[in-house]
Amino acid sequence: MIKRDLQETKSLLSDFKSKCLARHYEMAVKGKTRKPFIVIEGNQRTSRKIVARRVARRLSATYLSNPPLCLVKLTNMFPFGSVLRRSYFGLCMYATARHVHWLYNRWPVVLNGYYYDQASFSIAQVYANITLPPENDILYSWPQDLLKPDIIFYIDFPDNLHRNPITTRHPSSWKPRMLEVYKTINDSSVIYVSTKNGLDYVEDFVLDTITKKLSGDLEFNVYAKGEAPTIRPKRFRWG
Repeated sequence: MIKRDLQETKSLLSDFKSKCLARHYEMAVKGKTRKPFIVIEGNQRTSRKIVARRVARRLSATYLSNPPLCLVKLTNMFPFGSVLRRSYFGLCMYATARHVHWLYNRWPVVLNGYYYDQASFSIAQVYANITLPPENDILYSWPQDLLKPDIIFYIDFPDNLHRNPITTRHPSSWKPRMLEVYKTINDSSVIYVSTKNGLDYVEDFVLDTITKKLSGDLEFNVYAKGEAPTIRPKRFRWG
């Protein structure tokens, strides 16, 4: 088992160095206005993916998700719940951050899932049946060496919205706890929105909030539905 773990770790680090770090990036130039870096997170994958893609389209932005292309083939290599799997997803975030750092000189970036998404889920599991640490606890702190988004949206998809009244499936017990963790994070860049009024409402809310909070500081345009430029930024390929 130790030998296998060692081999898998070597494979992960090899791919990270050869594929994720291989390219020479033009990092942000001081004094040059860059484009916004927006993160969409939440407790239901399908709804947040739909919203993230819609927002990216309206901003004529590059859409990204985790894991990044340079490491995606290793997703199933590490056992669920293992330290190695958590380390893998941690490394994925740094690879994605490097990618974003290259992209946002040119285009806005909308990323589906990032640091708080993983951190809040882990905290919710560890503190499932005990009191959460206070909001000033270092556990909620953003890593100093990880690129931080300009704004983060947490999309809450209430469990009763997709429960059939005749089903015997129990509500997802982790959802309220994960939302509680998110609301304990003392970070002004985090914005909460519920899907109870529909995904069209969420899309418009996200774009309105981006306009109000980021206009004047960063370069971007919000296009009407169906009016975004037809020539999209070419998606960057790793390796």
